[in-house]
Amino acid sequence: MAHLPETTLTPSVAVPSASLSDNRLERSIIFLFFALLAIGTARIVSTYRVFSQTFDEPAHIACGMQWLDRGVYLYEPQHPPLARVSAAIGPYLDGSRSVGRDTFLTEGNEILYGRGTYFRTLSLARLGILPFFWVASVLVWVWSTRISAYGLFTRRHLCLHPLAGKTDPASDPLSWACKRRRGVIEVHHIPFSTRLRCGIAHRLLVCGKAIWENHPTTRAKPD
Repeated sequence: MAHLPETTLTPSVAVPSASLSDNRLERSIIFLFFALLAIGTARIVSTYRVFSQTFDEPAHIACGMQWLDRGVYLYEPQHPPLARVSAAIGPYLDGSRSVGRDTFLTEGNEILYGRGTYFRTLSLARLGILPFFWVASVLVWVWSTRISAYGLFTRRHLCLHPLAGKTDPASDPLSWACKRRRGVIEVHHIPFSTRLRCGIAHRLLVCGKAIWENHPTTRAKPD
């Protein structure tokens, strides 16, 4: 009878799959992103009690406070109330109210100085703008894998305006998103869900900073 040659069995060596490595890399990137976002947030918040108000911060706070406290928007209809209400909601929840001065600058300064808690009120107003910095950061992170997104971080509005209670942080990320998305849609076949998100971003942009003169709350109520 013929004998079969003996075979030596060698233990198999587990080779890490590519998907496992990709998952680890993805988790590392996510962790790095949130770490950088936390550092940026901390750096922004650390300036709230260092820098006094900008020229137009009282105006934005006054307009937002009038919307919250009195339900009207009569001081200046140039910008919609999204960012202004965001700046005013912190002081409003803290007890500040609309005073009723003739101009929005005088009204805003009265809100900031009237209770003797200037930096507290100003910091609460600026905290209301901070979420727009987070939105801009997430947009850059998500879309940078698809399009050239680095330019947003070089804009002075993203670098400086999250420090203040202004309307620009609310509009810049959404405006940039609409412009970039429009370019992508024209070049590639983007599904309906993506176009829908672009439309929503555009509507939010209109709520954040635009000429907004025809809303009923911007017109004086009859006596």
